[in-house]
Amino acid sequence: MRNQTHNSQPGVNYRRTGTQPPWSGRVVRMPEVIEITGLSRTTIWRRERDGSFPPPIRLGGEHTRAVGWREQDIYDWIDRLSPAA
Repeated sequence: MRNQTHNSQPGVNYRRTGTQPPWSGRVVRMPEVIEITGLSRTTIWRRERDGSFPPPIRLGGEHTRAVGWREQDIYDWIDRLSPAA
């Protein structure tokens, strides 16, 4: 699990440098979203349904059940929840 500054490289704070972190284009599935957020599957779906969590994207076309979330959307959501430092 990544630390609170979302670093994958020790000593690099991407939020302060303004550079794009290496995970910005990744799509993550539910188990990783649970790990990143600490929320349960039910809470994630409940919050997504009421609009307080980023919506998932379909991963195989219109008629597939497979979904994921843009990793950057998850971290942006976490940043919006955190008080400004």
